[in-house]
Amino acid sequence: MKTKKCVSIAFLGVLAIVMLILFGSITLNNYSANFDDLSNTDKKVLMEYDEYCKANANSPIWDGFKLEDKTVLVIDKNIFGNAYLINPKNEVNSIFAKKIKMPEGSSLEVYRVSGFYPLLLPMKYFMGSFNTIGNSYSLLGNEVYFTTYNRKDSVDKEFTSKHFITFLSHEAFHYYMQLNWANGTRFIGDLSEKDLSLLQQEYELLDLIHAEMEKASPSKDTLMKYAKDYVSVVDQRIAANEAYLNKELSMETAEGTATYVGIKASEIVNYDYGIMYFKNAKDVPFADIIPMLESGGVDVSMLSDVIPYFTGAQLCLLFDALQIPNWKAKLNEQTLSTPVTLYSLLKEFTD
Repeated sequence: MKTKKCVSIAFLGVLAIVMLILFGSITLNNYSANFDDLSNTDKKVLMEYDEYCKANANSPIWDGFKLEDKTVLVIDKNIFGNAYLINPKNEVNSIFAKKIKMPEGSSLEVYRVSGFYPLLLPMKYFMGSFNTIGNSYSLLGNEVYFTTYNRKDSVDKEFTSKHFITFLSHEAFHYYMQLNWANGTRFIGDLSEKDLSLLQQEYELLDLIHAEMEKASPSKDTLMKYAKDYVSVVDQRIAANEAYLNKELSMETAEGTATYVGIKASEIVNYDYGIMYFKNAKDVPFADIIPMLESGGVDVSMLSDVIPYFTGAQLCLLFDALQIPNWKAKLNEQTLSTPVTLYSLLKEFTD
């Protein structure tokens, strides 16, 4: 009997603490509705998204990808962090949400959501860092695309794909544009000495392409020559190891296009992110990867887990430079049964 009484008291104590936290979070969330009173991190995230939305509405990075028309939920992963519901389609009416007075000229309608709102907690702590393809999520009567952020990686850190707008645009592109694309997930496979030798040739050509495109006035004739040489090397790689290349080219297409979108979004907000930015460095040459692998500086998994993001993005930028017609539309039109790869588009254009 005494034990039951102690349990009941403990339960009531926990319940009181929970209610106190909820009441306190509601009070704090409603304390100020001015943008200027938000934390520097929250202001940076919202202003960056606003800048991106305005620019993309005027000149879309990718046909059909209009994140500015979606309802987005961004969640601060800090334990005391709030969330922000942006551009809701349906009316928001909750004691856990407060409309923020945004600066004049902002394109965003924003509601701050208490970080302790019970229906937010699963997204904040148990559903990963973003929506997954094929699943839908809702909050406060709105279907949302959600992503999480933190000050260190999303705002302060240099040269990272986890920067707020870089990460959001990349992952949202997967979600909204690639539902019917061929599977481009991570893969495993063995590479022979011949495979690695051909891969090194491919990487050297990508460096030449990158260097030419960095010039003030890139030569389309030179880029076309490099593109033809690139296709020739990839053709040899396919002949030598078709099963591996089928998986690599699929992932290169899915992740490379999303990385391209992230790079373009980064340019809009003047964040420095581009080809071969990783390991706290920028502009790492493709041709350095195989020697690093041979010396033990990187693991072989990098060839499948990381580098296709950048080889694919470099090809996308090459397509822009060569003004390949309708290349984005052709990728958009693919289906699971009729896949299109970046390589196949380049081969078609150079033949």
